[in-house]
Amino acid sequence: MEGRKDAREVVETIYAEAVGLASSSDFAACIEKLVALIQDRVFPIEWLSIYLRKENTAFHTHYYLLPPPIGRESAVLLDGRPELSAWRARHACIWQDQTESGTRWGFSVPTGRAIISYAAFCDESYNADQQRALTAIAAPLEAVVRRCAELEVLEGLQAQVATVDQNLMALYDGSYDLSADSPDEVLRKLIQMATQQLSFDRAGIFLLDEKIRYCAVRWAWTTMEP
Repeated sequence: MEGRKDAREVVETIYAEAVGLASSSDFAACIEKLVALIQDRVFPIEWLSIYLRKENTAFHTHYYLLPPPIGRESAVLLDGRPELSAWRARHACIWQDQTESGTRWGFSVPTGRAIISYAAFCDESYNADQQRALTAIAAPLEAVVRRCAELEVLEGLQAQVATVDQNLMALYDGSYDLSADSPDEVLRKLIQMATQQLSFDRAGIFLLDEKIRYCAVRWAWTTMEP
């Protein structure tokens, strides 16, 4: 019963870390903290990988979290890999590798949209309590990784918005020479300025006739191909 209580507490802690993760830059420290917790309270794992499934494709995003340094890569799980076997069977599986350093025992757990894989050098396989505990923490670990992935997307969008805001402000700073001999040349310079500063590959200026109810276009200047 004590082991199950420990597992519940570890599950709660991991979920709390997932919810509390505020920046993708904190991900490495978060994983380091959680790995130490798992090693102390669940099992002394030496390898930890999480494969996030990509819909309608054979590719996964593989997060290799232990041993450090952590990172990620796009990966395809080939036939015979224990992680793929666990996913197809929809239940956890135990596997082993014979290496020069000894027998490496692994335990791969499928969740709803990921596969969590643990491994360690040990003399015997995982007992029932260890299997239950490692299975229980699989979904919370997936939640941490997905939270990081979501933060990376959000932070990327925020960076793009900040860049656009800066460029829009630059359009109003009065540093661009829009003088020209004709209205057409002024509009051409405006389009050139917009495409260069806002990173658009196409731009157009439409002059609308306010006297016409449906705003028919009188003139248009654009960089777009005809």
